[in-house]
Amino acid sequence: MSSRRWREDASPNLVMLAVGKTLAAVRDRGTWMQLALLTDTRDEIEGHRRLLRALAFGDDDYEGAVYHVLPFVLGDLTPPGMEPPPFGKPLTAEERFKHLTTVTDHLRVFDWLAENDPALAAQIVVDDQADTLLPDGTVLNAVEATAGRLGVAEMRRQVDRIRRDHGQDSEALIGHVRDRSSRPARRSSASPVITTRRMAFPHSSTRR
Repeated sequence: MSSRRWREDASPNLVMLAVGKTLAAVRDRGTWMQLALLTDTRDEIEGHRRLLRALAFGDDDYEGAVYHVLPFVLGDLTPPGMEPPPFGKPLTAEERFKHLTTVTDHLRVFDWLAENDPALAAQIVVDDQADTLLPDGTVLNAVEATAGRLGVAEMRRQVDRIRRDHGQDSEALIGHVRDRSSRPARRSSASPVITTRRMAFPHSSTRR
């Protein structure tokens, strides 16, 4: 089972863009036919005036046709013109697109994004098992998990910031770590702080 998943706060529009880019890279009719069967959209895919024809001839309007049928393929529950729910929070991408998991798995969307558009992937995909190492060997996932259990919101924000800096700008990461390490540590009354003390031993004249 993949450890990667869509972020809960991922914008549905960005998710559509990611899946659309992956679909636009598909260059064989067979994949479209498989997708049509998996999502029960054969009429929309085969009935589109240009999609499969543009695919077959390599025409320039192929990508536009992809985005035209994309809402059907994803099973968009709130297409243009439909008002969002009047109460409660907005739908997440997985709530809005009923075929999202099926399409994601079949097209290996996460793999395609990681290889072809890592910047977009960083915004909308999270890897539960991806360990990010700092220069001193600190594993950020372990730190983040501990912060989550303790409910330390500020610590979580700092971890997210370090992750972002580490992925985009190594110099910014180093500067951030130095800045954080130069500040005096603050103790929290909610969690004990365990310290170690270096023991001083008297020098011995017999020591070699």
